[in-house]
Amino acid sequence: MKLIDIPQHIDEPPHFLFWSADEVAPLFIGIVFGILTGQALTLTVIGFLITKVYRRYRDGRPDGYLLHAILISSVVS
Repeated sequence: MKLIDIPQHIDEPPHFLFWSADEVAPLFIGIVFGILTGQALTLTVIGFLITKVYRRYRDGRPDGYLLHAILISSVVS
């Protein structure tokens, strides 16, 4: 069984159960829009796939990489 890191510092991202908020957001957004459009299963699966892709992308980079990339791109443009 894979160990789960529980945040020990104030600057850790918020967590929902064992997942960080940025991992859970696409799944919840897919559920909400799926319920509103009548395609709950389809959009939940798409949200889950986006979460998997995002987790792979994030795990290969240092903490805060995505936030840094977003801030840099907003300053440049």
